[in-house]
Amino acid sequence: MQAYFISRKGYQEGPHSLELIEDKIKSGYLDAQDYIYDSKSGEWTWLSRFSLTQPFFEKSEITEPIDNSKFEENWYLLKDQNQLGPYSYQEIISMLLEKKAFEYDYVWTAGMDAWQRVSECAHFEEDKLKKHLANNKNIEPTHFRRRSARFDHVTSLVFHNNKKLWNGKAFELSASGASVQVEGQAFKKGELLLLHCRPAKEVPAFNVQCEVISCQKVKSESGSGLYRLGLRFVKINVVAQKAINKIAYNQVAS
Repeated sequence: MQAYFISRKGYQEGPHSLELIEDKIKSGYLDAQDYIYDSKSGEWTWLSRFSLTQPFFEKSEITEPIDNSKFEENWYLLKDQNQLGPYSYQEIISMLLEKKAFEYDYVWTAGMDAWQRVSECAHFEEDKLKKHLANNKNIEPTHFRRRSARFDHVTSLVFHNNKKLWNGKAFELSASGASVQVEGQAFKKGELLLLHCRPAKEVPAFNVQCEVISCQKVKSESGSGLYRLGLRFVKINVVAQKAINKIAYNQVAS
């Protein structure tokens, strides 16, 4: 007897028999927008669209109509080396709003060449989010925008890993992290660095422990290796955090 894997709220279960899946649908544990893995196509399919489980919804006592607007492409989320999903685009946005996922987490969907940070993925650019949120009146757009707001903060900095010291330049800050440049040194995702940032604009000099969440090589006029790092703040001075939060909030409000 063939068994199937189920994905519910991004977490996989199973393998389950069709009889058990039917019972879970009848009880309301599984709904139309949960997924089942179709071994023939090699893809995750909505339960209400899979030929063997679609009849279960017709026989069940569930009278609420299926919301076809939720049928979107499958998205996967990479958090702390754990792959979660599939999710709909809407579910990813909801997770961001509820802080179950963050802009430094990675996402992937069919058609993308590789995993990308949410903040670097074209599907989550501000204009596309505005359009999506405008069509979903039950979501407050400013919640997402405030949480991920960034602002320019160009200043020199030094950072180290308790073994070696590097000079770099900060060019962007947000309430949760920073984008910096360093020449001649690539870093691995997950590395911890101690960063000492010089003052600029309304942000005082501050020290912060950071985690590397991305490292990309960029073009340099000198021809040498120039790397752009995405950093997540792990531990930061309270005064500096308040100053950054204030500027980020004003950036969105304006």
